[in-house]
Amino acid sequence: MNVGSREKFIAVLRSRAVGEALRFVVVGVLSTAIHYGIYCLLLGLLSLNVAYSVGFVAGFAFNYVATNLFTFRTLPSWRNLLGLMGVQGVNYLIHLLLLNVFVAMGLPEHVAPLAVYAIAIPVTFVLARWVFRT
Repeated sequence: MNVGSREKFIAVLRSRAVGEALRFVVVGVLSTAIHYGIYCLLLGLLSLNVAYSVGFVAGFAFNYVATNLFTFRTLPSWRNLLGLMGVQGVNYLIHLLLLNVFVAMGLPEHVAPLAVYAIAIPVTFVLARWVFRT
């Protein structure tokens, strides 16, 4: 990599959008781990959809605070709470639909959420960025 290319690469890494995307990934991994961990713990005790929903709400609560303070470096407000609730409402419906489709297709209940995350996470980033940047 020559000096000019290296400087351009560093400039891209320092750009606001790239920084937000990287922080979004960190927050997403942590909130997804919270969601998945709670789901797995409750799966034997509650129905599939209830266990998934409880995990989703816990992950959402963490995600809201971390998305504000860390990802987009904004202060919590009613506007972005309601906006993120709208985004996560759509996201929740996508999650439940995909979860049930994947389980019906034969994926084990403890594996199906991983396939759901692969589809839903990119959609969530686009919607969340719109909420926090408009």
